[in-house]
Amino acid sequence: MENFTRMGAGALLFMLIAIVPMALGRGHDYGQALSKSILFFEAQRSGYLPGNQRVKWRGNSGLLDGKASGVDLVGGYYDAGDNVKFGLPMAFTVTMMSWSILEYGSQMSASGELGHAMDAVKWGSDYLIKAHPQPHVLYGEVGDGNTDHYCWQRPEDMTTSRSAYRIDQNNPGSDLAGETASAMAAASIVFRRANPAYSRELLTHAHQLFDFADKYRGKYDSSISVAQKYYRSVSGYADELLWAAAWLYKATNQEYYLNYLGENGDALGGTGWAMTEFGWDVKYAGVQTLVAKFLMGGKAGEHSSVFGKYQDKAEMFMCSCMGKGNHNVQRTPGGLIYQQRWNNLQFVTSASFLLTVYSDYLTSARKDLHCASGSVAPSELLAFAKSQVDYVLGDNPRATSYMVGYGNNFPQQVHHRGSSIVSIKVNPSFVSCRGGYATWFSRKASDPNLLTGAIVGGPDAYDNFADHRDNYEQTEPATYNNAPLLGVLARLHGGHSGANQLLPVEVPYAKPIAAQPKPKVTPSPTPVAATPKPKASPTPSASTPISIAQKATTSWVANGKTYYRYSAVVTNKSGKMIKNLNLWVSNLYGPLWGLTKNVQGGSYGFPTWVSSLPAGKSIEFVYIHSAPIADVSVSSYTLARSSSPIWVCSNRRKVLAIRSLSKIKGNLNSVEMADQSLVIDRGGELESPLVRRCIEAATRSADAVETWRRQRRTLERLPSQLAEALLHRLLSRRLLYPSLLEVFKYNIEKVDLRGESSVDAEWMAYLGAFHFLSSLNLSDCHRINSSALWSLSGMSYLKELDLSRCSKVNDSGIKHLLSIRTIQTLCISETSVTTNGVTLLSSLKKLSKLELGGLFITDTALVSLQGLTNLHHLDLWGSDITNEGVDTLVKFPNLNFLNLAWTKVTILPNIPSITHLNMSNCTINSIFKEDSNPNNNKTPFLKNLILSGTSIKNITNAFSYFNPINLSLLDLSNSSIRDLSFLPQMQTLEQLDLSGNLIGDDSIEFIASIGANLETLNLSNTRVTSAGVSILPGNFPKLEKISLSSTRIDDVAIAYISMILSLTEIDISSTYVTGGTGVESSLAAFENLTNLKKLNLEETPIKDEGVGPVSNFKELTHLSLKSNFLTDVSLHNLSGLSNLKSLGIRDAVLTDSGIDGFAPPRLLEVLDLTGCWLLSKEVVGSFVERYRGIEVRHDFEDVKRNSILQNSVRKRFQFSSSPLKPEITAVIDERLKYSRAELLSMQFASTSIINNPSDSSMARE
Repeated sequence: MENFTRMGAGALLFMLIAIVPMALGRGHDYGQALSKSILFFEAQRSGYLPGNQRVKWRGNSGLLDGKASGVDLVGGYYDAGDNVKFGLPMAFTVTMMSWSILEYGSQMSASGELGHAMDAVKWGSDYLIKAHPQPHVLYGEVGDGNTDHYCWQRPEDMTTSRSAYRIDQNNPGSDLAGETASAMAAASIVFRRANPAYSRELLTHAHQLFDFADKYRGKYDSSISVAQKYYRSVSGYADELLWAAAWLYKATNQEYYLNYLGENGDALGGTGWAMTEFGWDVKYAGVQTLVAKFLMGGKAGEHSSVFGKYQDKAEMFMCSCMGKGNHNVQRTPGGLIYQQRWNNLQFVTSASFLLTVYSDYLTSARKDLHCASGSVAPSELLAFAKSQVDYVLGDNPRATSYMVGYGNNFPQQVHHRGSSIVSIKVNPSFVSCRGGYATWFSRKASDPNLLTGAIVGGPDAYDNFADHRDNYEQTEPATYNNAPLLGVLARLHGGHSGANQLLPVEVPYAKPIAAQPKPKVTPSPTPVAATPKPKASPTPSASTPISIAQKATTSWVANGKTYYRYSAVVTNKSGKMIKNLNLWVSNLYGPLWGLTKNVQGGSYGFPTWVSSLPAGKSIEFVYIHSAPIADVSVSSYTLARSSSPIWVCSNRRKVLAIRSLSKIKGNLNSVEMADQSLVIDRGGELESPLVRRCIEAATRSADAVETWRRQRRTLERLPSQLAEALLHRLLSRRLLYPSLLEVFKYNIEKVDLRGESSVDAEWMAYLGAFHFLSSLNLSDCHRINSSALWSLSGMSYLKELDLSRCSKVNDSGIKHLLSIRTIQTLCISETSVTTNGVTLLSSLKKLSKLELGGLFITDTALVSLQGLTNLHHLDLWGSDITNEGVDTLVKFPNLNFLNLAWTKVTILPNIPSITHLNMSNCTINSIFKEDSNPNNNKTPFLKNLILSGTSIKNITNAFSYFNPINLSLLDLSNSSIRDLSFLPQMQTLEQLDLSGNLIGDDSIEFIASIGANLETLNLSNTRVTSAGVSILPGNFPKLEKISLSSTRIDDVAIAYISMILSLTEIDISSTYVTGGTGVESSLAAFENLTNLKKLNLEETPIKDEGVGPVSNFKELTHLSLKSNFLTDVSLHNLSGLSNLKSLGIRDAVLTDSGIDGFAPPRLLEVLDLTGCWLLSKEVVGSFVERYRGIEVRHDFEDVKRNSILQNSVRKRFQFSSSPLKPEITAVIDERLKYSRAELLSMQFASTSIINNPSDSSMARE
């Protein structure tokens, strides 16, 4: 009986395993998957984002692309999880999106997604037009994969090289030009009906590019060598020539291209190569499928026999995918097509597309597919394609959806810079190149931004998948993963269109897509005689206590079309408060203001500043379109009882007193309010618990805000610090709206609205009335335009104004600022101001700080400013300033800060006042010129010099003609330096960064010669070995921080490092250090370092016996370990570190019993257990509950995190540079760095001594 029972249970288990995938396959919402898949492309956009951008966490980026080459290359798509624009995969993406629309546009139109799909194509084709400025010139890459992968930054912050690389007749690239011609030709068919002029423009480019590709033959990666590591053209260019000819024939029906396919099929491999893959590199299967369609459609003409060979090879591809050919594609145990371990799903989606269209071609031709193992019906091809899509959407052994945001179980840690880093609109703080690795890449939590619709790389050959951000082979998405899938999803969602797929199909008109209003001044509308008769809105039923009244308020004519503005008033006629109101708006063909569109379902809710509608009250919203009144109806709502809290400020006590008709959480009583007074600390933060609780209660909801706003006169007399705290809290909770600003106009001196996307001309009108405003930060407020700045004219107290990255501010906006005579600090970096606008600033005589970074300004602008004698801070990064222009700088007697990064400047005049200089990413021979006056003893005395990523022609001359006696900071990271013979003259250096250079042990003696005052030394990513480290002892009496990360040192170096007794921080991660067992080579030698606080041993082959001595480092506060050789023994040995605050023991072989018995040090605040795969959720959860004062990092997302994380005392750890090292200092101390985040962003290399994982190995296979 026992055996029978076991057999029965086994059989039942087998049946369940077999049944579950079948059950999962039912009910996939292909329409939703299609919508999400298209949405992904909006997250990949580069350039200025449009008003109808739906992925709100993205911002403008790459706004200077192409500038250095004299061409506009702003726009296009980032290919994958990085910030490089690669032309070959981008063009293939556009081609496949266009093909999807051409085959299944009617299905997309029926689902309402055709407009979005066409927008996605146009975003790419617009860029391709820019990239083709001349018939025989095509730009194929912007950015450099090597430098890009060295950094982990969101696109909005990127500081990496944005060099543009091109092909031309002397440097050919037939594969790149051919693919781009294909994309242009395919897109021209998409827009032939909707935008004929644009279609013709695309076709002109396609013709030129094909001629260029065919006449000047060669592989593009031989001309653009930087692409070889990432998108090498393995298949050559022959397939792209045929591919382009096929698309041009489809677009034009010209015999020339048909003959090209027939006459070159054998020579270029179209009739000879039988492929088993189709993608951005190998196009043969795609060409063969298209030509087979021509043949079945009766268009082969005299080339029928040759086209028959194309079709034979196309069908071999189909048979191999079906497993019925002579050479079949490998499949995983779960049935997924498998080609390679890196990003395998790109081949799954592209093969599924070809199978789908060929199924429909065969259906239209009433034929079957004939394979070596038998015939295959068209329905079987479609069924197999569907099975592949279903696998991707979750019907697989792991029940994992590989489309982000679809289903209940999808990747949470996508290898994607923008997705993994907090949105710049949520936290505009600059994310540095290497700091992004420390803070965000290594973070084990889910991505802060959902990369909706992205198809990641997918599982391995055995259906295994590891959802880790550093697992780029499986978790990195790509545009060319999604592009072919659009057509398949549209087909599965909409079914067969009923049309003959072999005949030309016109793309239907797309329904208009509502766009957000653009903040610009428009001319007064021209009245028109007739206004459409308002049609009645749906009348609510008698039981619905909500009325909706609509009317047309104005109309005008633009471009021959009549537009109407409609007003809709929603009124609460019940006796109760209405919450959670959802309105359904249909037949809307334009923008709508005053409501918030819900992410799910497409309905509309209250605007962000309103949370409820009191009894008898109304809200109004407006919309504009060229059609009759839209249909507005009530979808859902909630009735609630009203409460009327009243907020009163007692002027006598200067305390925010709160009284409410209902109980307020916290039970504040009058005695408490009488005894508590307002206390302000040095940073302006409110220390009084009562005040904090009052502000918390006052800003808990829109209702509360509206209630106390009525106490306007009282609130206007609030102390400035309290008013600023209240304003900040309202802003952080999205409860601040323009008219509310009026309350603060008498008591606010500083306003910081950076990154607030809602700030527009209406906000500016209220801000202009602030009587005592001295500082206003509007950086990254992209709706601010020049006319909005008129409101600031004549302000009498304003001293600081930041308009950085307000891209709509131009020269006319500068004119409005000229009346602000008090202004001392002005930041207009990355705006649209030109040389003409900058010349106007010469009248602002009090200017002492001026930031003009990223502007298209010339030497003329700099010459015009020479009358600003108070100027001490000048930022000119990325401008067109040359050596001739900087000669003017001698006219600024007080100039001490100068940023010339990314300019054409190669040498500076003698400027004695300069103390802080940045010439990163420049090409220099000598920093300063030789003074022509030999009697002049006034030479520059630099304190901080940053030359990161700089090309130095002559290292000896570079440091001539300035006095290094005061130089305390020198950053030469990533400057390809080999010779350090110049160092001995810099005896005052305190901080030195040589990371990423080609220096070895022979250079250490030069560093030792200036070691007397050195406090921080970064030698990470150099060629230094233990032999070089042996020179360090005795030469660095003040050295506190050293980084030898990613060098070639081993255990021998430990003894030498231990002799530098002043060390407080050591980073020897990613080295060959094992901890050793000998007396001198073990970590026990570090016991001599009585001041050692922080130690990083991550990514070293250290074992338990190596960690043992660390238990004696009693002063250690931060310890980072990452090794799969460590066990419970190491964890328990570290319990005795009484001062330890942060402990990381990642990827270790820890057990449940080990964690259960672990007694953490009494001061421990952070414990990182990520990657410890043997731990169970229950035991980790139990540990979290027992030690609520410790922030525990782990891999179990559903285990509740410690509530202490919400405590303001601990908030500084939430965005620390590493989970384990929140306070590790930088090689270049932040206090000594320049004050503006934009300037910090110029630093290409790492400023952190923490070694962070790099994805430099992410070569595309």
